[in-house]
Amino acid sequence: MMKSKILEIVESKHKSSNGSCGTTFADVLIQLKVSDLEFQEVITEMYNNDEVEIREGINGFMVMKKCK
Repeated sequence: MMKSKILEIVESKHKSSNGSCGTTFADVLIQLKVSDLEFQEVITEMYNNDEVEIREGINGFMVMKKCK
């Protein structure tokens, strides 16, 4: 359930920015209203399964759509 919400948030940002921007971890946490630990576990699993990309930006780490 949390995975699908994360993918929705990432997809929305991907479309609105033409694929040039990601969503910061903080923004995802605020939208999901979950603990940092819960989010960390899920996002690590998604990254390891090649479902999302994680990059470091000027404002911290970001989740981005995995471009294949």
